[in-house]
Amino acid sequence: MKRIIIVLFLFIFSMNSYADIIYFKNGKVANVQQAWEEGDYIKCIRFGGVVSYKKELIQSISSGVTDEMRSAQDEINKAIEQKKLEEERKNIYPENYKQEISSYLKTALYDYDSMKNLNIEEPKLSTMAAGNKLWTVNIYYNAKNRYGAYTGLKKHRIYFMYGKLSHTSD
Repeated sequence: MKRIIIVLFLFIFSMNSYADIIYFKNGKVANVQQAWEEGDYIKCIRFGGVVSYKKELIQSISSGVTDEMRSAQDEINKAIEQKKLEEERKNIYPENYKQEISSYLKTALYDYDSMKNLNIEEPKLSTMAAGNKLWTVNIYYNAKNRYGAYTGLKKHRIYFMYGKLSHTSD
């Protein structure tokens, strides 16, 4: 996905690099980022700054961006915005994390009612190996196993995505 965004960014950058074309009376052509009229001059963004040309030297100015390019740029911008919204939704703070963890433990533990020393930390936004961000909650507890013996204080991680419990790890 990162490669696609980089390619799209380069495409957008190349489109924006030469948005207007200035045709001079002597036959030369200048591709510029943006051109506008100001008094007796045509000014443009070129070479990283603003350049001025006398109007009398210029035959015409046209937009170098075609309708297809604008349409493609609009589609790219929509896709990037959708990706941003998806990431924001993924990273919703888990408001009811304590209730969700408690419900999970009731089904995951052999004897939930005998659990001791339950400690649930505050959620923290963590970046995973693949670059995904998840809310991580560390929990500690001591619970009985199937033989009725306490297993000792254990640490577990609970992960939340879209504001809901996603998965766990020991």
